Amino acid sequence: MSSEEEFHTAQSDEEIADSQDSDPITGSPTKKNQIINFEDDKFLDSSSDLSSSNETDLDSDLELAVLKPKSKKFRPNDADYRSKSDVDTKNEFITVKQFDLGGSFDSTINEQHSKLQRASSLLKISPGRGKQAIQTTSKQEVDTIRKKLFECVKNKNVTDNIVEIIASEHISDRYKDWFFITANCNNDNSYFPTHYSNINDLMRSFGVEEGKLEANMRFHDDDISQFDSFAWILPIEEMIARFDSFLKKNSLSPENFAHVVKIFICFILDRNVFCSNEFLLKNWCNRVYFRLILKKFLDNDNNAFIKIYNSLFDLQKKRYFLLYRLTRLLPHLKNFFVYSMFKHDVNEIINEFNNLFDSKRYTKNFYYFLLFVYGSDRLPYGVTRATTYFKDCISDMSNNSAGEVELSLLNGLLNMFIKFNTGETKNGNAGRNCEANADMSYDFI
Repeated sequence: MSSEEEFHTAQSDEEIADSQDSDPITGSPTKKNQIINFEDDKFLDSSSDLSSSNETDLDSDLELAVLKPKSKKFRPNDADYRSKSDVDTKNEFITVKQFDLGGSFDSTINEQHSKLQRASSLLKISPGRGKQAIQTTSKQEVDTIRKKLFECVKNKNVTDNIVEIIASEHISDRYKDWFFITANCNNDNSYFPTHYSNINDLMRSFGVEEGKLEANMRFHDDDISQFDSFAWILPIEEMIARFDSFLKKNSLSPENFAHVVKIFICFILDRNVFCSNEFLLKNWCNRVYFRLILKKFLDNDNNAFIKIYNSLFDLQKKRYFLLYRLTRLLPHLKNFFVYSMFKHDVNEIINEFNNLFDSKRYTKNFYYFLLFVYGSDRLPYGVTRATTYFKDCISDMSNNSAGEVELSLLNGLLNMFIKFNTGETKNGNAGRNCEANADMSYDFI
């Protein structure tokens, strides 16, 4: 055999040898595409194969036998790629062994996850969360509401998106309220101030419609649950100035003055008026009430004012959001209204709480009830027997159900009342403080 033939023969032997790979542990040849099962217990057991006697041989073998990626790439879903243990497992679960996760691992995460799963399960079976309890609004109802909104909106700048948002929130009644001013105002300065000979003309210039200015006006549920018309209204400063000018320049008979007091109540309870500038409005309300209404007309009888309010909004209807607004603007009236409604007995306040709570309708009227009664002499701020009972009721309901967001808000409201310093509430002095401020203001005479 010539030297050239010997060279080709040796090269052929190298190619045959290259077509096989040596096992990195035993040194025996393996097929090119053979899969090494790394889950084999014999492979994982270092004490059986990696003894100290053959560490030198292993190191030398590893230097020669380097595993390199081959041309074929295996995918995890290939049948050949999965280990035998995976295939034989009934549910094809992967066995997870215990490892040392280090000091930074949160050992309570499993417990927290379990609590979250239990809470999620309770939500599914919680009473009042079923399909029968869920209120929905059909597309036809939304379309009807949308149509009514477009009819009552007085401002052309109101976009369709705003109307759509209000129509979609129909169930919660979030956007329904008492609106005394529903038409566009008259901002013609030449029409002010000498033309207003009566209170109705003044209110028309503000944007109050004729139906709300009747002498024997009385408002019902539909009247105090209306959508905002988005009418153009005067700034609160301008309306107060016009109201003051009218009161100064007109001599009013007792009959006419009773109508003026009704207008005064309806005006200050309007949502847009109440939310405009509370500090300015509150000062003006107390000035008008103490200097004019109470002394000049009611003969210092606060209960007479309550009777006028009752003729408008009916105290038996328990519209607590209106009572809250009124007593926030005129704080000294809170005790009078609470006494009138609950007969000087805190147990009647507790009974009203039970009625609202047992109905499981934690609406805004419930929250305004608490805001209205707290701070009165019968239910002062701080830790009281009634407050402890209220918190126990809410806690029991929270523990027996999945816990509604409304219950958390009620509990937070009670916690806020408890933290108030009962010795510094000064609710009984609120009226005297307001009256003192009113005496420092200008006289209406």
